[in-house]
Amino acid sequence: MIVYDQDYLSEILIDDLSVGDISISGTSPDDEGPVLNGISFSDHIITPERNEKVYVDAEDDQSGIAGGELRFNKLDTDGSSQGEIYVQLALEANQLVGTVEVNMYLSSGHYVLTNIDIFDLAGNHNVYNYEDDPTYIDHENHFL
Repeated sequence: MIVYDQDYLSEILIDDLSVGDISISGTSPDDEGPVLNGISFSDHIITPERNEKVYVDAEDDQSGIAGGELRFNKLDTDGSSQGEIYVQLALEANQLVGTVEVNMYLSSGHYVLTNIDIFDLAGNHNVYNYEDDPTYIDHENHFL
């Protein structure tokens, strides 16, 4: 490794990187992702002319909620995806809020909420999947 000495503008070869060691103290580590409490829609019928809001109730007892993302899939009878919609969630008044928007050219039909991904301010996240955690998402009605 080559380090440039600012006083002499010369190169010094260093084999031992311990000169760059630092100590950090006085922190409260946050290594747990946010918890999903619930989700609701203003409506379940979405058209290109009428976008709908989605509200996600989540909590993080350390660093706080930063944002999230929802993914909807239009599933074929064999379970393969025939279309996807992604919704970005932003924090508004202590609640995650997103807008489900569709364009005129998206395939019509029934889309299933398959993933909810929630991030905290420390960079942790929890992903809630339809397949992994059916207590949060009901396949027919989207929500319990």
